[in-house]
Order: sequence, then structure tokens, then C-alpha cells
Amino acid sequence: MINTYTFRPIEPKDQPFLVDLFLTTRIDIHQAFGLSAEQKQIFLKAQFDAQHSHYQKHYPDGEFNLILNAKKDPIGRIYTDQSDTEITVVDITLLPFHRGSGIGSSILKNIIEKARKANIAVRLHVVKDNPAFNLYSKLGFNIVKTNELNYCMEWSEKSESESVHQLENTKSA
Repeated sequence: MINTYTFRPIEPKDQPFLVDLFLTTRIDIHQAFGLSAEQKQIFLKAQFDAQHSHYQKHYPDGEFNLILNAKKDPIGRIYTDQSDTEITVVDITLLPFHRGSGIGSSILKNIIEKARKANIAVRLHVVKDNPAFNLYSKLGFNIVKTNELNYCMEWSEKSESESVHQLENTKSA
């Protein structure tokens, strides 16, 4: 069963939570570089600040929301940006305890449904070794670009129907 969740816009007071959430996605850095604990904190906080500034600058009309549980406690973040042709999922991150619970899948399905109604695509980027890649693939996202580190993935009515057609051809072969 999926927990109940809601959204609310991020506020300056959410900064400590957002930094802590960011840190849960950077476990590899916690073990790297031979830095002291204090040095790692400074380094990771600088990474968070750079990412946050980048998102704010490149998506000035974006929606930057916290994901809240039924008790209104923050459990994650969802940042999106919508244009006439697509919805960009800039970032979706849940606290580790909530990953794999169906919340992320539910949120993405709602975004896909919104895009379907508007007849637009949904795009996102994912680091190549991120386990979320499997979820995105199951939801009908296809790789449209790649680089050394990331996949750019897209869901659209067209790509969804092509995926279904390819699946049907595979079954009949």
C-alpha cells in the first residue's frame, strides 16, 4: 500500500532537510577521497548549494516541492518544470526509508497522466548506475540521449505506443 503524500513548495526553512536529503544520495562520496568528516560535510554542502543554484537558475518557472507524508513531515522532494511541449522532472528524491514503497512510482504516474492529457512528453535525467533507471523503464521512459554519466529519458504517447508495438512484435516472433 502506498503511503499518503502531499506536496508543498519549498521554503528557506527547509534548507537543512534538503541538504540532509541530498546527502542520502551521495553515499559514494562519504567513502571517498580520504577526507575528514568535517571536510566531507563542507564538500557535500557545497555540492548541494551548486545543484540547488543550478536548478533555480535553469528552471526559473519550475515547481520546487517537498513531498510530505500523512503527518505533513517531509520525506522527499519533487522538482518539475513544464513548457508547452514537455514536463521535465528536474529531480525526484525520497528519504531511503521511503524508496521502493511505491510513492515515487505513484508521483511519476500522475505526472505521466498530466502529460498524456496535455499531449506532451515527460523528460528526466538519471545517472547510469541509479536503480531508479529500472522504474523509469517500467513506466515507459526510453533513452533518447546518453553521455558518460547520464541517460536522458523520455516518456511520450508516441514512445509508449512504439514500446507496446515492439513488445507485441517480440511476442509474435
